[in-house]
Amino acid sequence: MIKKTAKPSVLPPLWTQLYQGQKLAGLDLHSSTYLVSQQSWYGAGDLVHIRELIDKMAKVGLRVLQLTPLADSGPDEPCPYKGLSNFSLNPIYLDLSQVPFSDRVFDSLKMFGLVQAKRFASTHTINYQQVYVYKTRLLKAAFSRLTFNKNFNKFCTKVSKDVLAYALFKCLKEQFQTSWQDWPAQYKTGNVKAIIKNYPELKPKVKFYLFSQWILQKQWQSLSNYAAAKGIYLMLDKAIYPELDSTDVWANQHLFYLKKDGQAEFVSGCNSPKDPFGQQLWGHAVYRFDQKSEAVIDYFIKSVAFLNKFSQVIRLDHTLALIWKYYLIDPKTKKGKHQEALGYQLLQKLKATFPSTYFIAEDAGYVSKSEVDQPLQENGLPGMRCLQWYGRKRYRDITAYPDDCIAFINNHDTPTILDWWQNLSPKWKTYFKKQIKKHNTLHSKLRNQKEIMLAFTELVSQSVAQLVMFTLQDLLLDIRRYNEPGVENSTNWQLKSPTELKNIDLQSVKTIIQKTNRSIKTPLIKKVVFSPQLSELVRRHGGEEFRLQVATAKKITNLIITTNLPFKTDDAIGAWREKTFTIKTDAYLKIGQTYISWANWQIPKNTLKGNYEFAASITIGDKKIDLMEFGKNLKIEII
Repeated sequence: MIKKTAKPSVLPPLWTQLYQGQKLAGLDLHSSTYLVSQQSWYGAGDLVHIRELIDKMAKVGLRVLQLTPLADSGPDEPCPYKGLSNFSLNPIYLDLSQVPFSDRVFDSLKMFGLVQAKRFASTHTINYQQVYVYKTRLLKAAFSRLTFNKNFNKFCTKVSKDVLAYALFKCLKEQFQTSWQDWPAQYKTGNVKAIIKNYPELKPKVKFYLFSQWILQKQWQSLSNYAAAKGIYLMLDKAIYPELDSTDVWANQHLFYLKKDGQAEFVSGCNSPKDPFGQQLWGHAVYRFDQKSEAVIDYFIKSVAFLNKFSQVIRLDHTLALIWKYYLIDPKTKKGKHQEALGYQLLQKLKATFPSTYFIAEDAGYVSKSEVDQPLQENGLPGMRCLQWYGRKRYRDITAYPDDCIAFINNHDTPTILDWWQNLSPKWKTYFKKQIKKHNTLHSKLRNQKEIMLAFTELVSQSVAQLVMFTLQDLLLDIRRYNEPGVENSTNWQLKSPTELKNIDLQSVKTIIQKTNRSIKTPLIKKVVFSPQLSELVRRHGGEEFRLQVATAKKITNLIITTNLPFKTDDAIGAWREKTFTIKTDAYLKIGQTYISWANWQIPKNTLKGNYEFAASITIGDKKIDLMEFGKNLKIEII
């Protein structure tokens, strides 16, 4: 039985919702496998259960759903940050009700699934390997009865070389049962076209993995449309590094620090000053940012484009390695060294390539206004603030939070609220009790677990942060830690909710959302949106180019700039002048009922150093609208 796919729906870019003090709240699920239902086939939740959660979110005003990376990590690795390809989707999320089985096979599978669900009903974790293997077997069963499907054939014809490389890599992994560095020489090269041409017997297996990705891509696109129709944005996580034993490295060996035999010359890790997680060894392959910067940027952009098909809100993992320094670790000695990062280059390319996407920077670790905060602000990327990193005022004091940040109490790598509070020292418990009382939260007495959870949830919600994220684990009073970085155990990434999905009640969050003014007042943009603290102003250091970007409910005709900053064709320095940009079809983007318009202008290279400012207005028909009606002229510093 196949369900009809959701009718495509679009939301305006998230940054257009965050204007004039508008604030939002979202939910961090981590993974659909955490969800529990009587219909959770084989003991783990999947995409069909996310839909049910989205329905509950929409009713209480939660507008963003955050998920960890979606990439296929194989049957033996539940960690979503250890994917086999940046261009793949994990079959563990597969919604079997949308796979093309016959009704008889579907009913048999459903019965078997219910038996399996009952078998694991008493456990507190999922059996990741069993769920993965069985869903893969079911996909193979569906593929075996596939005759002709023009849509699938079209997918195969137009499939990107990166998805094709993943499909071939999966075939060879299945065949050799070892890492690609130990494959026969003719397969180690990563030359996808040559291998498929020289070994045609691989084509049927390659086609199966393309089939599985076709099904999964359709399902994720359907879910994205469903969420959009409910007014909810999906936030997807973009892991910074690929696994050493992955398609990304095998098929693009020149982009990474590798030895001639394919083994790692250096691996990934982190050792930033006063990092809340301390020194870490991750073991991923590391891009040659310094030697292959353009090629690395292009590849990174392609991987973001893959995620962008399913989401227009993307969290960039470990952004410090992109804008400040990245860490190289010798796999033998375990000693590391810092290397200068790309700085503005990658961020500017991301913003230019994906103007409607809202990027969020995971900037935990090194704290520096000039080396971290400023680059993020100039490129319109909000950073993160977490109460659990209370060693610094910028994290523990919600009044110190800027509005262009994402605030939360915990995430998949930290203890839950209750676990954290339980182990907090008396000194810091006293501090946070004073903070909770000072901000007049509804549950300031902290008499039980629910009051503790709600008090901290409301506390962080009272900040001016554009977006606050709550974790589902906290709301369910699940005290267990979802993942403990650097620790091998049987529960990391495999926890199962203690509450069945149908019994999850989010009404207590609705009260907090309303009290802290985090409800969207209108479903779509009804007025001009212009916020210099977001992505509307971008300085591209290489080309001395600025972009001014606005969003409106109607298409604008002109964007008028008044400034004392010189234009490339203007020799006047320091004098105020007006310049009109006519908005043509190549200078706006229509998403849903929202128009995003922009104008670029170049600054002469000989512009004097110093502070400049400008104001802007637009015309819609014969009406002129001042964009600065709620703010002062923007300040620009040329250094």
